[in-house]
Amino acid sequence: MKQYRITAEDFNPQGSDPTVPDCYIDPAVLHAVSTGQELPVPRKEIKSQNLGKFQIDNNIKPGTEEWFTLWFSKSNV
Repeated sequence: MKQYRITAEDFNPQGSDPTVPDCYIDPAVLHAVSTGQELPVPRKEIKSQNLGKFQIDNNIKPGTEEWFTLWFSKSNV
């Protein structure tokens, strides 16, 4: 099986902005794209600290994985 390394040079030609970092593609996403499967749904970004309102607005049920992530994730602190 061939392996490819994709870097910023693939998206940013020589001589232009050197601050563009190398890119990273999650292997699960890359596999889904290469096999024609449905891509994973990205998590919604929480913009307010009112987690109860966010839970109601996004129909997040208590006890689900999304609920635990919403209420106990360190990124919400």
